[in-house]
Amino acid sequence: MRAKAVHRGRSVELIAGAVLVLGMVGVLALGPILDPGDPGKTTPLLHTEGGGFVAPPYRPSPQFPLGSDWAGRDVLRMFLHGGRYTLAIAGSLALARVLIGGTLGLWAWSREGVLNRFIGIGAAVGGALPALALGLAILRMVSGAGLSNAGAAMWFVASMALLGWPRIAVAVARRVQWLLNQPFIEGARAIGCTPRRILRRHILPHLAVLLIVLLALEVSSALILLGQLGVFRAYIGGTEVIEREPFRLYVPISGEWAASLSSARDSLRSAPWIPLVPAAGILWASVAFTLVAEGLKRRFRRAGEW
Repeated sequence: MRAKAVHRGRSVELIAGAVLVLGMVGVLALGPILDPGDPGKTTPLLHTEGGGFVAPPYRPSPQFPLGSDWAGRDVLRMFLHGGRYTLAIAGSLALARVLIGGTLGLWAWSREGVLNRFIGIGAAVGGALPALALGLAILRMVSGAGLSNAGAAMWFVASMALLGWPRIAVAVARRVQWLLNQPFIEGARAIGCTPRRILRRHILPHLAVLLIVLLALEVSSALILLGQLGVFRAYIGGTEVIEREPFRLYVPISGEWAASLSSARDSLRSAPWIPLVPAAGILWASVAFTLVAEGLKRRFRRAGEW
């Protein structure tokens, strides 16, 4: 009974993470279908029961379940439509880093010397450079280049992937080195297996475990980075200026979660629902992927594959 209890306890992270990920995917997939309205639709003035008018942002109400932003756009609708773009950017960045780092880390086992030193230098440099500062610099350059949202996203993903791959390569190279010292690899060599066959039949299946975990962790890391950039008003998409005496407000045109966070400093006291809703989405997704990664590590550790 005790062994069963421990076994179940170790599966909590994976189950919880999977439920959170599936729930998030379901909400973002079905949300725009259940609420197909235009997320960019604005309501400049809202008629009140007393016969007057109020200007946005509007508090949560039956018409605006999670309130509106400063332009009068439905926050819930923007959340449902914009989340897909946030996850697409974070997922693309994570996948690019894992593909580049995984390929170089795997290649290093058969190309000892220069490549290993190159990966080590890249890891040292990448670890010393703050991702937030690099992201701010890249988005500033991209925003001044006049690119479309898709083009800006591609440049951002490519630049951050090239700067973030070394830690993936180091993890993969260390894992390959550990696998090469295992008895089953020595046995394969003893019976005459070629390096290519060892790679295909023994190295790659075991590396898949590590790559899945790294991918989940990188998605979580990319989401947190996007959120931090959003707080500093660095995001992909244009900005609309709203004059609201005595203030001038900069409202993102896109409903992407990180962009919605850019108004946090203007809205946290007067309209807290504007930044808190996308912040909750980023937190939800980040925790979900982190739990999946930790659950997979525990599961594979029990199976002797970690």
